[in-house]
Amino acid sequence: MANKDTVLPTGGGTHGTSPVFVPKGTLAMVNTHSLHRRADLFGNDAAEFKPERWASLKMLDHWSYLPFSGGPRVCIGQQYALTVVSYTLIRFLQIFPGITSRDPRAWLEVIGISLSNGNGAKVAFGAV
Repeated sequence: MANKDTVLPTGGGTHGTSPVFVPKGTLAMVNTHSLHRRADLFGNDAAEFKPERWASLKMLDHWSYLPFSGGPRVCIGQQYALTVVSYTLIRFLQIFPGITSRDPRAWLEVIGISLSNGNGAKVAFGAV
């Protein structure tokens, strides 16, 4: 919420390049789900589930992909979540030679506090 009258440098006008006046008391929110599906940043297939699209984000502004938010409102559990996921995957790959999908169905996006596959995660550990 804006604690005083302010002007954002861009975001207004027909092309989003003009300043925007934000009066005191205005609630401003960022919808990261929509941000991560912007065709102008991620291509015409931005609505499709393709996590590999974010593998080369060095070419984009670092605020284009915010899975854990950012700045003073960054998720308090970000480092813990990344550490746990990394450790778990590494331990699986130390034991099994590979992980393959066993679900022929397409990704079924379920939107909640985080995204998940409505079909679950049907995978096999072993030979690729």
